[in-house]
Amino acid sequence: MGSPTTWSVGLWTWEIASLVASIAQFVAMIAILVSFDGKEIFDGPLVTLNTVVSILALGSKASLLTLVANCISQANWSLFSGAPRRLYDFEIVADASRGPLGSLRLLISRSFKGGAIVRAGASITILAIGLGPFAQQLIQIEQRQAVEDGGRFARAQHYDLSYAKSMELNLMEDEAESYVAVTTTPVNFGMQAAVMYGLTGKTKLILQQSDYDCPGSHCEFPEVTSLAVCSKCVNLESSLERRNKENSTVFSVALPNGITWQEVGTATEFKLPNGLFLDNLHNPQKRQRILMTMLGTSNSSKTVAMQDIDTLIWSQSVIKMNNETGYLTKNESWTEPKAEATECALYYCAKDYSFEARNGTLMATSSVVNEDYKRNPNSWKQDDEANMVGSEFAPPPLPAEQQESLAFHRNYSWYARSDLQLSKDFTKDEGWNITQTAVEVVNYIAQSVFSTCNPDERKNCSAVAEDRGAPTGYLSDQYRTTNLRYDPEVAQILWDSNDIPETFENLAMSMSNTIRAGDSMQSTDEGKVLHYVTVYKIRWVWVVLHATVEVSAALFLILTLLYKFPTGGRIPVWKSSEMAAMSKGSQVSSVFKGARTLEELNKRAKEASVKLVIKDGEPTEFVGEEYVQMVVKKHHSEEYLGHGN
Repeated sequence: MGSPTTWSVGLWTWEIASLVASIAQFVAMIAILVSFDGKEIFDGPLVTLNTVVSILALGSKASLLTLVANCISQANWSLFSGAPRRLYDFEIVADASRGPLGSLRLLISRSFKGGAIVRAGASITILAIGLGPFAQQLIQIEQRQAVEDGGRFARAQHYDLSYAKSMELNLMEDEAESYVAVTTTPVNFGMQAAVMYGLTGKTKLILQQSDYDCPGSHCEFPEVTSLAVCSKCVNLESSLERRNKENSTVFSVALPNGITWQEVGTATEFKLPNGLFLDNLHNPQKRQRILMTMLGTSNSSKTVAMQDIDTLIWSQSVIKMNNETGYLTKNESWTEPKAEATECALYYCAKDYSFEARNGTLMATSSVVNEDYKRNPNSWKQDDEANMVGSEFAPPPLPAEQQESLAFHRNYSWYARSDLQLSKDFTKDEGWNITQTAVEVVNYIAQSVFSTCNPDERKNCSAVAEDRGAPTGYLSDQYRTTNLRYDPEVAQILWDSNDIPETFENLAMSMSNTIRAGDSMQSTDEGKVLHYVTVYKIRWVWVVLHATVEVSAALFLILTLLYKFPTGGRIPVWKSSEMAAMSKGSQVSSVFKGARTLEELNKRAKEASVKLVIKDGEPTEFVGEEYVQMVVKKHHSEEYLGHGN
């Protein structure tokens, strides 16, 4: 019995189109997932990303299963183009082409032999069940930190308090005519408050006084360079000279009623190279001992370790008795005292900051002095015109030590100056500027806080801090009491401090806050606002199944297209055609002759082996004719015996 063997790719147009459609929808799904990966969640008015992906995954699956079903049907004919095989296998393969249940039945059937290509198609059908759920697993959501420009942090480029000084120029007559210039400067309460808070506040709280704005719960200001006040402290114990003095009169402190006394005896003195000293008698009759002395200056040449600083605001030297040995009971002597000495400076500088604000709390992640900015030697120069240089009313020239000093001086601050400038390039008029008024006001506040006349000079106290003798501050115990006496008030803070360098660091931070907030140009640096957003996170591992099924289906189609008769030649393309199945009725009619029920049909199909697809020119005896005749005779015999009963 001959069969047409006409074959062309055109017969597979729908299957190829189904494969292309399936792959196209798969690629579209991947493209959409790639475009949305890491993006904020998309909730459209009608559809969501999950809906779109589900539609594409379902469409891809439907197209793919159409292809696989037709290929399984074609493979069914291929199975029956070789050696005769059990007729019932045709039913098993046909069921496999109809869906997952039939495919599962084929794969677990023990009686079904061979048919590797059909088993491959059944396996693809089973795997395709997971395409929908796996597609849903592709899309996850997570909280991710997003960054956008926003927020501001104040920085200072130009600090100007904009106050007017009060100045007088008086002509004095004595042996020769001379001029006395008297200058007073107003107090800036903002800076004064910053100094007080810096001396007493905690580091974290001082930092919160910074002028910044964070529109979210988390902001970062990674690069803020600003004019600032820096601090530097040096341990001077190696410079502290100790000596015993016989028949010595020591520094004394006046009682509240103004009475002072001098005792003579053996004493121990501690002294620094800048003239600051602390001495006490070993066994004084009057129980009053000096526990700490201080000396402040704005002239770097008068310091011990700060002579390299040319933007000095204030330097404070402190000799402090060890708390365990300096504060003595009445019956203890002072023969083995221990002392510590420290010098701390405040000076203008440029600083590179990094700040971070979280939930309204500011944190400094980095604070480094920018060494590139130096004092411009062309700045802080006298204004000859304003100072009436060459005029008969011009005051005397400045003393040499006052030429570069930043100190407020009631006489020499009469001279008008250009701004103090810190810059990188001295050839350009660019940098951080502080006006003369601001320089002098800040220094005046430092003088008033850290310096006072010592009791021996109280009656003839100089109004100029630089002219006061050492010490310019002290702290002592008090005769017949356990109270401490001190002057100025900052002495108590330095005595109580266990870390004087940290105290000055906090002071510099607080003053820097005020300078940044008071920038006359209102300069700010923009920061980064960090906030959490819900974004899509694509779990690409779940796409492996879909990709595997697509590739497997393509290979399955190719193998089906290439399948041939064992002896060569193309197998007719019948796929799931009912017409093709009906055309084989004459070949198997004798097998089912007389069968009425499905059970009988299945039983006979399991017993018969046939070859359904015959190559042109192939003899018909290869269709299992002898076996069919044997089955027919057996069935006739069973019918005869049945009638006999």
